[in-house]
Amino acid sequence: GDGVDDIYRFSSHDDRMSILEHTLSCGHLVPTAPDTLGCFPFYKSDPFIIKQCPNVLFAGNQPKLTAKQIAGKDGQQVLLVLLPRFSVSHSCVLVNLRTLEYRELHISTSLGFQSPTSGSPEEQMDQS
Repeated sequence: GDGVDDIYRFSSHDDRMSILEHTLSCGHLVPTAPDTLGCFPFYKSDPFIIKQCPNVLFAGNQPKLTAKQIAGKDGQQVLLVLLPRFSVSHSCVLVNLRTLEYRELHISTSLGFQSPTSGSPEEQMDQS
């Protein structure tokens, strides 16, 4: 999701799904790296180039779950998925790779654990 976030931050695009779709059509997952997105600078080959059109392309840590099915450059079906941040949504997405249907799965527990809201790890240990 960093590539989508970086393009969102430094461009006039206001739709994250269109950004993800554009990265697929351009054939590059992270066109802003390493200029504005930290990564190791590769000089012999670029590992972020999309050489084959994927069946599913997703970006994590996005504000909300959004999905869209599009046709790839050779007519194949591609599912684009923006996944919400797990720590906020407590959900993941299951994708049927044969049909490209997806379903959001919410994960919860009734064990009564409470996550600490602030403080150092030592302070958190002292509170328990």
